[in-house]
Amino acid sequence: MRKILKLLIMSLIVLFVLSPCAAATGDEMTNAVVTPTTLDLVNSNTIVGGDDQFVVIDTPAMGFPTEGTYYANINTGDSNEDAANFTLNLTIPAGAQTLSFDWMFASNEYPDEGPEYNDTVLVEIISGDSSQNILFLPGNILVCVGNAWSLFSAPTDNIGYTGVTQMYTTNFDISSFAGSNILLSFSIEDVLDTSVDSAFFIDNLHIEIVEPEPEPEPLEAVTVSMQETGAPLAYLVLAVLLMLGGLVMHKRK
Repeated sequence: MRKILKLLIMSLIVLFVLSPCAAATGDEMTNAVVTPTTLDLVNSNTIVGGDDQFVVIDTPAMGFPTEGTYYANINTGDSNEDAANFTLNLTIPAGAQTLSFDWMFASNEYPDEGPEYNDTVLVEIISGDSSQNILFLPGNILVCVGNAWSLFSAPTDNIGYTGVTQMYTTNFDISSFAGSNILLSFSIEDVLDTSVDSAFFIDNLHIEIVEPEPEPEPLEAVTVSMQETGAPLAYLVLAVLLMLGGLVMHKRK
């Protein structure tokens, strides 16, 4: 029984670790994407979509991975699927300054579809009833529909898609969320068709925390003690009497 169990475990390790691509669970996606120092801030994760829409990769391509050994993508799946979502529940600690991650958008709609490319990708911070998309290109160009098309080119590595953007890094100020929990949501969706796939590659998700400077310690009160002269009290009294006696004699003269 132990041999069978050991063989099963080894088979799973080989399947996950040695395979360049593997359908991934939420935990596997989290471990592949989040940096070790930020992993402790993750409370939970959820994935919504087909198993093949969440992929952990260990084969270097197009500059990935940017941290560690693995990176991941969420994709639009096969012709029976059209959307996928990967969400992290994060605690934002005091002193948190910036949330950052590296990303790249890829599609098989390149180059045939041209400007008609419409697949969408969103990265949202959700806090309470409010949400905001934080995925921007340089120049504050919001990435949500086909406005990223002009940035596509043929990949130089075999990453599984005919067109890719370059790698970008998103940096977002999260100091206003310090001391609260947020949801960080990654979503991708087919638009107008379900037969041509797109994917969103992610790595190096990190929260920068600036520790507050320690308050200076209060100054201690300094007590200055009089130096002991070592002169006996009797000698002091005698000196005073002699001075008084001298004054009396002086007055009599």
